[in-house]
Amino acid sequence: MSDPLWNLLQRAKESQLSSLGTTGLAVSIAAGLWLIRASIKLRREIKHKGWREVRKDWKSALKEGAIGVGLTAIVWFSLFAWNLHKVVVADYGELHSLKDQVATLQRERDILQKDNDDLTRKLTTKPTLVTKTIQVPAPDIKKQCWVAQHFGLPTSNKNGAVTATAVIMHCNYRIEAPYVAAVEFDRDFIPGGVDVPSAGSFQSGTDKQGKVFVVSIGAPTLPPEQVVILTVYGSTDQYPRPIRGEIRAQ
Repeated sequence: MSDPLWNLLQRAKESQLSSLGTTGLAVSIAAGLWLIRASIKLRREIKHKGWREVRKDWKSALKEGAIGVGLTAIVWFSLFAWNLHKVVVADYGELHSLKDQVATLQRERDILQKDNDDLTRKLTTKPTLVTKTIQVPAPDIKKQCWVAQHFGLPTSNKNGAVTATAVIMHCNYRIEAPYVAAVEFDRDFIPGGVDVPSAGSFQSGTDKQGKVFVVSIGAPTLPPEQVVILTVYGSTDQYPRPIRGEIRAQ
């Protein structure tokens, strides 16, 4: 008898004993006590009635006992068959449950394997470097112009000139030509000239409007921080001092 079949029969027997609420030991003790009691009773009856009389009565008793034992055996074997069927059905259900669990584990394994393959491919593949040039517009700056002054003696033969004032102007933004540079002074003055260093040749014209010296420059365009120098002269020992100035496109 193979081990699986023996194991199946053992489990069916245990199931039967469990369902009857008893054990094999209890059944054996009950059967043994019955045999002991029957043997004592038989000896007593033989002693009082004799073997011949007792034998007649015991043949009938044994026949009835055999029938009872046979019926009991049939019931026990039927119950054993039922418990065997129950164990087989339980094993079959457990087998199907295990198959479902195995299928679930296989699906999870396949998913994990796919994730692992994707991760391995990402780690072994060099990343693509994408560069993009973004042109950031320059921040808006506040447009400003500055006016400085320098005092000295006239170096030209300007008629009536006693002192000289050089007004140095520059702006932080580009001014398209033609443009005008104008300076207002605190006193009367004698108009001088204009100079735009590093500009090469340029076209200009001057005009005196009261205490304002106006210089018109036709070309070239004035780049940021380019200096424009306006010179005026004083007819006394008092220097003409600039009050305000500006450079603007015409």
